[in-house]
Amino acid sequence: MGVIATMLAKPGTQPAVSPLGSGPDSADGIVSFVRTVGGQDFTIRGRYVAKKAPGSSVGVVLAFVPENSYTANEAVLTQIIQGVIFQ
Repeated sequence: MGVIATMLAKPGTQPAVSPLGSGPDSADGIVSFVRTVGGQDFTIRGRYVAKKAPGSSVGVVLAFVPENSYTANEAVLTQIIQGVIFQ
């Protein structure tokens, strides 16, 4: 997840990844990073789920919300992530 978060983050900044759980074929957690949108910096927090896919690939699902509303939306994000069907 760290590589994907680094690609999403503003150049020169370091994302923070906080794993919540993992198993042999999947992992989930929270990622936080700074992104410039319209000339203004925003801190984005997102819930991620990474799951082993066929072959050597990995599927990653990210659900983003602004940091200041993450707590208010955490239950909804959890439902979205748990409702995702991996193929």
